[in-house]
Amino acid sequence: MTGRVPANAEDLLRRFGAHTASWVLLEGRKCYLTRRGVEGFVAWETRVGCPVIAGDPVCDPRDAATLISAVRRRSVPRPVFAYAASPALRAAWASAGFGAVPIGAEPVFDPRRFTLAGGARATVRAAVNHATRSGLSVVEHHPQSAGAKGRNAELEEISALWLAGKGSDELGFLLGQPQLNVPTAKRYFVAQGTRVEGFLVCEPVWARQGWYLDVTRRRPDAPRGTMELLVTETLRLLGTEGVPFASMGLSPLARLDAPDAPPSDSPRLSALLAEAFGRLTTPYDFRDLARYKAKFAPDVWEHRLLCYSGPLAERLARFALERALRRAPPREVRTPPTESVGSAR
Repeated sequence: MTGRVPANAEDLLRRFGAHTASWVLLEGRKCYLTRRGVEGFVAWETRVGCPVIAGDPVCDPRDAATLISAVRRRSVPRPVFAYAASPALRAAWASAGFGAVPIGAEPVFDPRRFTLAGGARATVRAAVNHATRSGLSVVEHHPQSAGAKGRNAELEEISALWLAGKGSDELGFLLGQPQLNVPTAKRYFVAQGTRVEGFLVCEPVWARQGWYLDVTRRRPDAPRGTMELLVTETLRLLGTEGVPFASMGLSPLARLDAPDAPPSDSPRLSALLAEAFGRLTTPYDFRDLARYKAKFAPDVWEHRLLCYSGPLAERLARFALERALRRAPPREVRTPPTESVGSAR
């Protein structure tokens, strides 16, 4: 176990990084575990004294159970959680003694087929048309190129304004950072008119030959439709490159009762999660976020799991949710948002 990113992490991500947040495992204050004889690693952060594994282990799926079991043994007696785990690895979690419940879903697209035509994306099309009439267009930005310093400063200003409006710092568990000042595999797209109005940062999902549309920012007074224009133009540009996969990231607590949702090992915990979806609105309104992402009419919603290391961990999760729900203020009736994107931002 170490706080340092494994030396061959990027190579491992290129081979095994199939989770949309795989690249984000290299960021933030994460710990890493590797095992002799296993090509791969597990990353986690400690929250309220408990290790919370971020997404999936980065390895051959046949080795996932080995890495999961190693993390659990090192963490005894503390409960261990895994947030946004893929259902494809559920058997590996179960073999290490973990239960699982659905925790949300993420909208996935084939950019090669993405279009705004038709009724399914009519509200998105209207927002995009408004932004275009306001004089906005989308271009790719290269932060490390010559002459990029001025635009980087604009993006940093926009990011600071966005975060100040949210009343919180950057969420860095399964969400990335802009990282404008370091060489990176990320891609940057900006919406510009007479000034830059917003930007979107994509991170590679190499094992699926695609991209995660992660970090999004806009000015508080940006024209309506700025974010919709950024998302749709980014998908279009990726489609022209033949990219087969893109995701807008996890929508927490969304689609827990969908017909194709994975089964739950804890009906009581699942009931609390469903209640939280309708009631919790801070720091982000999960229900409004799900509605926003749904209007893009994704090709498919991929479900994600919360995995927990046995009864004690399950009780701890229930206790935390019950406390949050007791403290939750009455939900205000609000107009659905028109601009938001990302896993939970």
